[in-house]
Amino acid sequence: MKFRIAGVLAALTLSFSGAAAAQDQTPEQELAATTALLMQKLNLLGEAVGIEEPMLPADILTSALAAALPMLPAGDARDWNSSFSFDFKTDVTTGTLEADEEGRTVLTDARSCAADEAAAEVVHFTRFTRGEVRGHRCIIAADSNGVRVLQSQTFAQGPDRRLTAYYGVATVVEGDPAETRRLMDEHLDQNVALAGTLADYALEMFLSRQAGETRNEKAFAVRVERLTERLAEIAAVFEAAP
Repeated sequence: MKFRIAGVLAALTLSFSGAAAAQDQTPEQELAATTALLMQKLNLLGEAVGIEEPMLPADILTSALAAALPMLPAGDARDWNSSFSFDFKTDVTTGTLEADEEGRTVLTDARSCAADEAAAEVVHFTRFTRGEVRGHRCIIAADSNGVRVLQSQTFAQGPDRRLTAYYGVATVVEGDPAETRRLMDEHLDQNVALAGTLADYALEMFLSRQAGETRNEKAFAVRVERLTERLAEIAAVFEAAP
C-alpha cells in the first residue's frame, strides 16, 4: 500500500480558509457542503452494493466534522487553510476476485504502513476480521512543503470483495510550521475517530449483503446506530469547546 504523501494535496477536495483569504462561504456553509459531499459518496457506495438506507444523520456528521477539522479561532488574522477528502474504491464479484493491480495486501504491523514514506509518522494502526473478510486501517501524518497532512487508508478483502476507504486532512498556517503542527495535533484524536467511523460505515455497507444472499437488515441497523453514537461523541467535543 502506497500513501504517496506528495500527491495528497491535489486530492483534497474542500478547503476552509482563514480571514486573509477571500471566501464566498462561511465556515458553516463550507461544513454543510462537505457533509453533502460525504453523503453523496456514501450514497454511491450504497448504490454499488444495493443499499438505499440508512444514512448517517447529516447534522451529527456536520458537527463531527467541525470537531475534527483544524481551524483557527474566528477573528484570527493569520493566513491558514485546511482541506478534507473522503473516497473509496470497491470490487465485488459473484465469483473469485482477480488479482489486484496494485498488489495490495492486508498489512500485519504498523511498520508496514509507512514503508514507502520514511518521514511519515504512524499515528494509528489496527487489523480486523469480519467472517472471511480481513483488513487493516493505517493512519499516518507527515509534512509536505510546510503543510501538515493526515491520511487514513482502510483496506478490506475477502474471497469475492475488496474495499479501500480513504480519508485525508491537510492544514497549514502560513509561515508558521510549529503552529501548523500544533493545530493538526490538537485535532488528532478527533480525526482518527472520524476516519475510523466513516471507514467502518463504508465497511458495514460493503459487508451487509454477501453475494447472492439477503443481508441481515436488523444487524446492519444496530451497527449503524452504534456508528451514529460514535459520531455524536466526536461532535460533543466540538459542542464543548470554548
